[in-house]
Amino acid sequence: SVTLTADSDITVNTGTTINISPSNAVTLTFESKGTTGSPSETLFNPNVEIVSTGAPLSLVVTMRTGSSARTAQAVLGNLKLTTNGGDFTVRGIVTYGSNGIELDGAAINTGAGNISLTGDANGATVSTGIVHLTNSSLTTTSGDVTISGLVRNLNNNGAAAVLIENGASIQTSSGNVSISGHIRDSSTGDYVTKIFDGATIQSGGTLSISGVREVSGRSVYLNAALESAGALTVTGTTTNFTGILIDGGALTTTASAGDVLLTANKRIALDSANVSI
Repeated sequence: SVTLTADSDITVNTGTTINISPSNAVTLTFESKGTTGSPSETLFNPNVEIVSTGAPLSLVVTMRTGSSARTAQAVLGNLKLTTNGGDFTVRGIVTYGSNGIELDGAAINTGAGNISLTGDANGATVSTGIVHLTNSSLTTTSGDVTISGLVRNLNNNGAAAVLIENGASIQTSSGNVSISGHIRDSSTGDYVTKIFDGATIQSGGTLSISGVREVSGRSVYLNAALESAGALTVTGTTTNFTGILIDGGALTTTASAGDVLLTANKRIALDSANVSI
């Protein structure tokens, strides 16, 4: 296994290809600590490809920052990743600064490996989402996909905890998909969990989507094609206004015993939504 650790940035330049054929499972780790007073960033520039044609390759990207005037972000761009059964794990802890985890044009395929994207922002200024997936694909066979974003002390009111948009897709053959956003103290601005603009999710297992806002505001917004072979659950929690808004799109479960369950402690609004079981 290989670990790259930096007190500031880690940059993988345009056109870099990492093609390996290990005989045993290996892990490639990028860790950006942000301990020098500089921004902490792991940046994959355009046209980076990482492929395993042998045993599973797990890719771990971790970044964190711990004092004011620093950013901490994993900008994975249009990374092309094939792990052949290895996990893909991105963890970001943003204490101050801006941004979180962003995939823009990426194609991630882990097969039986799990995909986990976890963003935790405290005191950040974010214009899109703590975890932002745009024009990208996440694909597994039996691997699970877990996406979660937590926001505390947000310095602006225009961001979601999890934002999936612009034709982004998530597909599993039998793995479960879980997407959750949580905003503790920003009472206005965007929804906590927002999936729209041509996004599609097709889960071969269960599909769970949730948003929690501990103060007044909106929680879950869906305008996407969502399909699950098992139960499909959407949960929205807020102290006021809308818990769940389904503004078009489709929610479908294909299993004979599958249910579509929408649960909110406040208002649920269906606007041109198609719900099928």
